[in-house]
Formats: sequence, C-alpha cells, structure tokens
Amino acid sequence: MKKQSLLFMGIVLFFSLLASWWYFLGTPFILGLDYFTHLSEIHVMKEAFQEGEFLPSWNFFYGCGETFIRYQAMLSIQIMALLGLLLQKAFFLSDTETIIYTGRIFCIFLNIFTGMVCYYALKKWIPSPGAVLIATVAYLFGWQRLGEMIHVGAIPRAFAMSFYPLCFSLFLLLLRQPLTKKEQCLFGISLSCCFLGHPGVFFFLILLLFCYWCLEIFWGCCQEKRFSLLLSSLKRSRVSCMVFLGICAWYFIPAIVEKDYYGQSRILQDQQSEISLSHRLPFKHIQEFWDREAWFGNHQTDAQKGGSMLANQTGVNSAYCGILVLLLVAFSPFLFWLDRSLGCIALRLLACMGMVLVMIFWEGIRHKLFHSMGHQIFLTCRYLGILYFILCLLSALGSYAIYLFLKSKKIQYPEAIFFLFAFLIVYDFLSLIQKKNTYPEVCYRPQSHKQEAFAIAKIPYVLDSYDHLKKNGKNLGRCLELPMVNLYANAIYAQMPSPVSLENSTVWHEAISFEKMLFQELPDALFQYPLEYSNFHSCYGFQKEAFKYDPQHIAFENPMVFRTRPGWKGLTKIQTTLQVPLGKYAAMVCFPMQIPPASEVYVFQNGKKMEKAQTSLSGKTFFISFPLEPHEGKSHLEVQIQLGQSNKPFLLGSPAPPFVLYSGMALSYRLALMDIRFLAINLGYYKTSVSEFAQTPWLKKIHESSTSVLYENPLSTSYFFPRKTILLKGKGNAAFFNSQISHHPLFNPHLACFCYEGEEKDFDATLAFDRADYPKILETLFTPSSLPSNTATMIQKKTQSILWEINMKEKGFFFPSLRYHPNIKARIGEKNIPSYLAQAGMLAIPLPQGKHLLEIAYHHPWYDLLGKAISAISLGAICYVFFILSH
Repeated sequence: MKKQSLLFMGIVLFFSLLASWWYFLGTPFILGLDYFTHLSEIHVMKEAFQEGEFLPSWNFFYGCGETFIRYQAMLSIQIMALLGLLLQKAFFLSDTETIIYTGRIFCIFLNIFTGMVCYYALKKWIPSPGAVLIATVAYLFGWQRLGEMIHVGAIPRAFAMSFYPLCFSLFLLLLRQPLTKKEQCLFGISLSCCFLGHPGVFFFLILLLFCYWCLEIFWGCCQEKRFSLLLSSLKRSRVSCMVFLGICAWYFIPAIVEKDYYGQSRILQDQQSEISLSHRLPFKHIQEFWDREAWFGNHQTDAQKGGSMLANQTGVNSAYCGILVLLLVAFSPFLFWLDRSLGCIALRLLACMGMVLVMIFWEGIRHKLFHSMGHQIFLTCRYLGILYFILCLLSALGSYAIYLFLKSKKIQYPEAIFFLFAFLIVYDFLSLIQKKNTYPEVCYRPQSHKQEAFAIAKIPYVLDSYDHLKKNGKNLGRCLELPMVNLYANAIYAQMPSPVSLENSTVWHEAISFEKMLFQELPDALFQYPLEYSNFHSCYGFQKEAFKYDPQHIAFENPMVFRTRPGWKGLTKIQTTLQVPLGKYAAMVCFPMQIPPASEVYVFQNGKKMEKAQTSLSGKTFFISFPLEPHEGKSHLEVQIQLGQSNKPFLLGSPAPPFVLYSGMALSYRLALMDIRFLAINLGYYKTSVSEFAQTPWLKKIHESSTSVLYENPLSTSYFFPRKTILLKGKGNAAFFNSQISHHPLFNPHLACFCYEGEEKDFDATLAFDRADYPKILETLFTPSSLPSNTATMIQKKTQSILWEINMKEKGFFFPSLRYHPNIKARIGEKNIPSYLAQAGMLAIPLPQGKHLLEIAYHHPWYDLLGKAISAISLGAICYVFFILSH
C-alpha cells in the first residue's frame, strides 16, 4: 500500500512538472497586465526586505505612495520577494533577471504544491487513488491553472486557489466527525492562506462551503440525528476559526479600523447601469464549456471575434472545461447506487454546481446580491473558477463510480484506465494551447545583451521610448504611458516610477478622480487639438442651456447639435453667452458646422463680425475658428444663418460640438502635480501618424519612432513651494479643483496651491465654489509675481520613509509629490508637524522659517502593530501544537 501511494505521488509530481513546462523555457504570461502589477510589488517588497522592513503597509514608489499590501494581502508576493532576494544575493542577478527567474521558479513550485495538496486532500474522502489522480490532473490543467497562472499572470489568485481542495476536504470531514487538533489547525491555516493569497478567491470558496452546508442542513431536516450533528459541527469549527482569525489579524484589524479608507473600493467602482432582476445571459453561451474554438489566448479577443463571452470581461481565458472532464462528471450521479455516502456528496455537489450556473447566467440576481460588494465579485468570469473546482471534484467521483463498476465486474487493474483518462485530459489542454498560440509569441524573455529589458509579446511598441530614457540617463521624474499597458514595469525596466495608483480601490477619491480626468483629456490634447491650445475642458466651454434660438426654425439634438427644421428657408439666428475665466490669455472659439449649398453663415462676437462661411452648390463642412475676445469674463456670440433653396439642413455642432481651446501651460502643470515628466505614447494602440504629434516649449517631443512617441514635460518637479496656499471649503472641493481651478488657462502651482483640509490659520486664504467672486480670486492668485526662494533636496529614500533637507527663507507650505495617507507623518527632529490632503490627492505640509531636516514616513499605527502581534502569537501557538504536543 505504501509503495502504491509513493507511485501515485510520483505520478502527480510528473503531471505537476508537465503543467509547468512553459516555465522551464520562458515566462509565459500572455499579455497579462496583472503580471506587471505583481512585478512592481515583488520589486518593492524585495527592497523593503533589504531594508529590514517586513510586512510593509506602504510603498513610496519614489514619492507616489501605494498601499499595495492592503490591496489583497498578497501572501504570494511576499514569498516571491523573499525568494527573489535570495536569488539576487546568491547569483548576483539584475533586478529584471531576479523578477523573471523568481516568477518562473515560484510558478513551478506552486504547480508542484498544488498537485500534492490536491492529491493529499482528496485522498481523505475518496478511496480510489486513480479517481483522485483524475481530479488532480484536471485541476492542474484546467481553466484556473492555465487561465490564472499563464493568461493574466494573476499569481495571487492561482496561489489562493491552490488551497481549495484542502479547505473543502477538511470541511467535509468536519461535517462528519470531530477533527484532531492538527487537522483543526491545518483547516485554519489553509483558510488563512487562501484569504491572504486573494480575498476575492476566498469569497467564492466560502460561497461554495455555505451552499454545501445549507444542502446538508436541508437533508438533515428529515433526519433529526443528522441535523444535530450538523449543528455540532459549528462548535467543532471553533478552533479552526480562531486560527484563521489569529493568522489574518494583521489584515483584518487595519481593514476594520480604516473602513472609510477601504470603502473607496465600493465608492469608486465603475457605476454600471441598473440591471433588472430578470436579466440573464443567453443560454446559448453554455456551449462554451465544451466548445474548444471558444478558448482564446489573447485577452483582447472578445466574443464577437470567436472568444468566450462568459470570460471576456477581464481578459481571463474562456470557460472551456474539457470534454472528457464533463463526461466523467456525467457519471457522478450513478455513484449514489454504488456508494451511498459518496453518492450523497456527488448529488450535493451537483446541486452546488447548479447554483453556481444560476449565478453565472442570471445576471440580475448576481447584480442585486454582489455588485455593491465590489465590481470583481460581480463579474461573470470570477464564478467560472469555483465552477471548475466543483467539476474537478465531480470528475473524481464519476471516476470512482467507473472504478466501482469495473470492480463489480471483476475486471483486474480497474484503475489502469485512469492513467489513460489523465493523459487525454493533459493532451486536450496542451493541444489547445499549441493550436491557439505558438511558443515564441507567448513568452517573455530578457532581450539579448540587455539585462534590464523586457521583450513583451505583441506589445513592444513603447520599449524604444524607455530605451531612449535609459541611454540618455533621464531619471528625473515619473513616466506615464498611454495607454496603461506596460506601466507597472516602468520602475524595474527603466527606473521610471509609476505616476498612478497600482489599484484604484486603495486611494482617496481626490487622487483617483484627478487621474481619471488626466486619462480622459490627454488623448484629446495629443491627438485631436494642437498642443499650443491643449487646455480643452467642458467647464470653460459652451453650455447648452445658454443657447437661444427660434424653435420654429431650429431643432436641438443631443449632445449639442442645432439643425434647421425641414422645409424652412430664410434668415435665423443662434445666440449664446460664453462664460470664460478672467485674466490675460489666448483662446480660440471653434464652431463645427455643415452648411448646405448656396447658403451663408456669419459669426459675430460682442457685436463684431468675426467670420463668414459661404458654400458652393455642393455644400461644405466648416470649422469656423476665431480668437476669443471676452469682456469681463463673458463673450456674446451670434451665428446668423441665411439658408438657400436646398433640401439639406444646416447643422451647428457636427461633426463635433462647439468648443473653446485655451492656450497656456495648464496641462503641463496638471501633469507636474504628480511629477509626471515623461509621456510615452504607444502607437500600437493609437493609430496616428507620427507627423500629427505637435509639440510646444512646455510639452516637447524628444523621441519618435514607428512604434512610440515620447514627450518631456520640463515643468515637472518633485515638489512645490507656492506663493499662496488656499484652503478649499465646502462639498465637492475636489471636483471644484479638477474642473475649475486646474483648468484655468493661467493655472500655475508655483503661484498657488490648494488643500482640501487643515486649520484656516495656516493658510493664506479660503475659497469655496459657491462664492460669487471666485473667478476674480483665481485671476488674482494666478497673476505672475515673485516666488518664494525656498529650496528642498531629497537626501535619503527608503521604502517607507523619505528624508528632505529644506531651507525655508520664509514660512509656507511644502507640497512634495507624495500620495496622501492619514498614517503618513511628517517630523522635524523629534517634533511632529501636521500634514494635509491636498490637490490631486497629494500631500501638503506647513513648515516654519529656517533650515530643516524633514522626515516623511509611514508610521504603523497601534492597530497595525496589534494585528501583527496577534498573528505572530497565533503562529507561535500553531507551531506549539504541531511540533511540541506531537512529541
């Protein structure tokens, strides 16, 4: 028996290594954007370990802090960081090589660990080693492993899923008999590892356990003794729950205390349109579970292009489960007549599978139950992972039913057939990958002779811009890539730190709203409008309510299109009053319009004729543009239309609504608030000719190729010492800053910076959106004048602290380019000084006159230290149970 067990363990090891063959040859993260996030996290965690900082809660990322460790606990990232540190020290590897080889080695060991744990766990309640082998192979080569570990690079999810078999097996034992102390501790540890690996994955495991437990109770209602045993199982789980809560205390306690901070994940999630309770996905998509052609390897492929509709929301590969696995599942109900105990488990699992299928296809109920908990829990594709785990369990039970049937027929070596089944499952998935992807296209490798480079499959467009930065030694600020594809690899590849948050769910609304605004306006500024007039924003543009016209002649259409009514001929007018900022600046008014044949259009500004447009018999589209000439913040505009004898209508606002372009340096200064010095434009996504990219002295093109364009923003700086610091009061102050203040044509943070909180006595003035005179105040604030001569030099940077040497010639505010967090503390010597939430979600610190050594550091609060202490004590107690009491 022992030899048989060792034989099967060796077979499991063989299949685990076979599932890892990609990692022996390369790093096969197929266009996995998550992988770049984890690269950065491993890199930063490794640096923290080198500084003696374990379980860090904050990462400054050269100033722009991220609470990445709070995002999803990331136990796998911490393990990989320790592994990477050992590899780097032992083999003198570069940072890039360290991350690449760490990922490959860790994934190989993770596959081995998953295979061994799955086999060990299922053997506890399934008597046939061959049937257990089937489930293990299906689990290694199924949707979860290939999808999570290869296609999206979501190593934390794959790590958490590795504990599914052990958690479920111990849960089954718990329902039937008391667990030993070791088993109770093991159950608590496996739940903890699943949760700390990825809380979202843990949620779906708990959902499965809860459904199964409810079915047990329903079955037990007919059997009073059975029902009492189920209730006693709750008492028997107390030790496991205590172990789970103890180990995870370092995560739970800060999450509870900082509930407002964590609540941003719900506030900031994408606001989808309300889904009715009756809404469901088309049942025809159920065929994706056995349709090999629906499987895809490119996260950009959608259902319309042959990909999986069930899984295309996040780029995870399709819902394909494998035909053989589904056939084995079909045999599982017959186990009820061959082995009543395991047959009941099979029936309950089939019922659980039905519940999960209902959740997948009944989108309305899923939205009602889970959308408020977070966007990720609502996604269809997330339920496919737990569904496939249930299918793997059922495939084992179906295999066991076949084993018992063959044994009843007195067929010798009945388990030999399972080896054939296992190889067929492996061949099914491996042939599918080989069919959809050729190996060179799916692997990342360090470029030859470039130890610090990534050759990223199919998306290498922006790398030459990073090469340009490296060759020229430009490391003076952050690099923002459009779109965000390789962004998270910047810090490792080109020492360019990330200017935006790693995860939107863990930053303040003030920061994320500013970032979203930038990403919405940058493509317009770079591709649609000339950069010398790049300050394009609806706040200082036309408002549809201000337009006046004769409704008998003109019809209004959304968003802002004015069309002459059918059959009307003659003269009519469209008038509007444009509210503009006060100050001296240049701006252009643009009126896109379509003029029918033999018609004339005159445009007047403040009673002065600005332009005339006249068409031939064929008609024409015009963009009438003229300089803005406001008077006291207003410009009265009039469009006179003389319509000729034509059946075609006149249109104002087509092909684009009327707009105003303001010149100035406001866009560059908005980037400078986050110390964004470089913009890398990926031409693989923006199909625009390089010649169409303009430049200005304050946002200039420094590199261009057939794949990317690189801009430099000379106005970028890692800190500001403004002449005036203003406290914004009232509700909506972040929206006020984003739309009104930062888009003012004369906006200059050297002249004035803004805070969202603080004591009024520390500031030069206060400002509120509801003040009638705020346009005049902004004009005064941004009027050029002498600036403070204060200076700052960064003399030390660590993972959780930065030291500045500052010379304050006069007292004022210091605005470092650091992300705000309430646990970030500023200190001069032994004296703590306040820090405030400021513009763009960054940090502001009031400083007295004189020379100072200013330390800005993340301070672990009492609840963080308490959580870590409880976790450490819990681990010590578990070690005592395992190693002391066992002897």
